[in-house]
Amino acid sequence: MSHSRIIQVSKERVEENERLDSSSLELDELLHEIDGVDYVMEPDSSREVELDWLKEQLDKVGFTLDGEKITVGKDETFLSDWREKAIEVAEEFSLWKMKEVASGVYFCAFYIYDAEFGYLMPLWEWAKQVLGNDQTYYVGGIIDYHY
Repeated sequence: MSHSRIIQVSKERVEENERLDSSSLELDELLHEIDGVDYVMEPDSSREVELDWLKEQLDKVGFTLDGEKITVGKDETFLSDWREKAIEVAEEFSLWKMKEVASGVYFCAFYIYDAEFGYLMPLWEWAKQVLGNDQTYYVGGIIDYHY
């Protein structure tokens, strides 16, 4: 069993009482978006620890995190890495691995919930969608999920 996170992001600051939490999510609906999820809960660690972890993950796609403010980058290097891994996996013809790479979960198995899109997407997919849009996002709720 492993665990990862669901991170709520918004173009507007998210007040504490408006943050997504585990009671906001229906497990049956999550099963359609996250393979094998068996439960969600609030993280055991502090928000500061969770934000430090998120900062490291965002660095991998060229985005920055300052406090709770995400600045979208313009560096497309992660897309090149993604393409290279996709070619490598396609040559192996591992369908499971191809699905993981194509979705972006292969690189980081956590999900972003951006209400503007209205559904969960892996970080790398979300980063690809918002890359270079000169938009600032704010971190809302942080939820731990197990799969």
